[in-house]
This record gives sequence, C-alpha cells and structure tokens, in this order.
Amino acid sequence: MGIRTVIAKADSLHRTHYIHIFADNVSAIKTVSDPKLRQGQLLAYIFCQHMLQWLQKNPVNTLRVAWCPGHLDILGNEPADQLTKEATLLASSSEPTITHNTHHARECLKRDWTILWRNSSPQQGSWATANQIPLFLHLTS
Repeated sequence: MGIRTVIAKADSLHRTHYIHIFADNVSAIKTVSDPKLRQGQLLAYIFCQHMLQWLQKNPVNTLRVAWCPGHLDILGNEPADQLTKEATLLASSSEPTITHNTHHARECLKRDWTILWRNSSPQQGSWATANQIPLFLHLTS
C-alpha cells in the first residue's frame, strides 16, 4: 500500500522523479531488496513490481529504500508507525499466502486440540499431572 501511495503522489506531481523511503525495520528492507523464497515473499514481490514499473516509466526516476533508527524522535517516524499499524487492519487485496494459511491452520488445530484435550482427558489418576501440561505442535526438549 505504501509504495502504491507514494508512486501515485509522485506521478500526480509530474516533476517528482526521486522517491526516498525510510524504514526502521532492517528485515523489511532486506526482504524487498532480495525477494527470494521466504515468508513475506508475495508482499516483497508486489513491492518490487510497483517499484520497477515506476523506475521504467522514466529514465530519470530514482527510488531509494534506506534504514533509519526507530523511536529516536525522528520527525515523521511515530506518525508513520501509527499509519502502518492502522494499515494492518485494512482488508488485503491479495490472496492469503501459504505462510498465512499454515499459521491459521496451526492456530485452529491447536485451539481445537486443546478444547478436546481438556474435555476428554481424565483429571485424576497417574496421568493427571501430565494432562495439565500445555499442548505443543512441535517437539520440545
């Protein structure tokens, strides 16, 4: 959403050929600069597609993504963080990712499994203590 908004604004001004995006999240910057297979790949791909389309419109167009420290009273950082949080509540225009679907399926499985475990497990006898241990979907040591 951010890259689309910035590009639309730059295009509406007609004489803006330089976009500088600051982010206080190193992981996000690395992800959009190298959209290989990983979590968030779809969003990184969409970001790169918008970025490349804008850069190819005009040979003088330039776009830079840079890191800035967060929460150090940098002008505009706190409002940008607030807008980002609000944007996460908006409906997505893209299909859910495999990562999202896997996470959602695991959460549903764990919730249903916990309910079944609590309702059907005996709370007395030699296994009563073990039946109180929270359930995990992965091996623990």
